[in-house]
Amino acid sequence: MPTCVIKCCKNYTDRKKKRDGITFHRINKENKDWTNRLVDIIRKCRHETDWIPSKSSVICSVHFDANDFYTSKGGRLYLVSNAIPKKV
Repeated sequence: MPTCVIKCCKNYTDRKKKRDGITFHRINKENKDWTNRLVDIIRKCRHETDWIPSKSSVICSVHFDANDFYTSKGGRLYLVSNAIPKKV
């Protein structure tokens, strides 16, 4: 069960969290500029200068503002391009 990569965040991917409205979002490594910026923010909040995201690294929706998301036609919640966590 992946947990949110933000230091001190105790949210992890389980059904209860999803029912509570918390969603989990992978780090999109295809967008290099966004990934580098996001990794820098996460490294600072974790106080780990060598932290590298894995394939299972996720950030929970708690760390983003409401306008950082969009809903697909199928009803799934996604991060907008270049969304940066503001609540770390």
